Amino acid sequence: MNHLEDLVAAYRILTEYGVIDAYGHVSLRSPSNPQRYYLARSLAPERVQVEDILEYDLESNPLNAQGRESVTERYIHGEIYNSRPDVLAVVHNHSPSVVPFSVTGVPMRALWHMAAFIADGLPNWESAACAREPICWCAIRPSAPRSQRRWARSPRRSCAATARSPLARACRAR
Repeated sequence: MNHLEDLVAAYRILTEYGVIDAYGHVSLRSPSNPQRYYLARSLAPERVQVEDILEYDLESNPLNAQGRESVTERYIHGEIYNSRPDVLAVVHNHSPSVVPFSVTGVPMRALWHMAAFIADGLPNWESAACAREPICWCAIRPSAPRSQRRWARSPRRSCAATARSPLARACRAR
């Protein structure tokens, strides 16, 4: 199996086990060029075929769209790959166990040793907020070590900390 077939299989498996719903997706960093990643076009995950996979640069620009529509959440994938060269795949889902943390302001905390990787906390970017309010989630000291990075809501047009990032540009464009 090649990497695109593996990605299609990931879509099927994650859908079958309820990890992703109709609006979830999974992406894969290109094994041959770490400055690229693959993500399916805007399509229900259980219907994804190899032909539906698009290649993106780290600015989340599709390189082979050929008229196929991209998912708007691609910027999340691009930002993760851009800021974390060690990440090889990203899953975006709407887990009923996690969604409440995104709307209540309650921070997610590690309770078991298996979750030690989130001991410093997790950033939360609320895309709906960009659409209806003049604010955006921005990294405070984005170049700082990961453990010292913090996230805060900032005015959309003065999001200087990440002003050049594709995510910030997408947020300001709304």
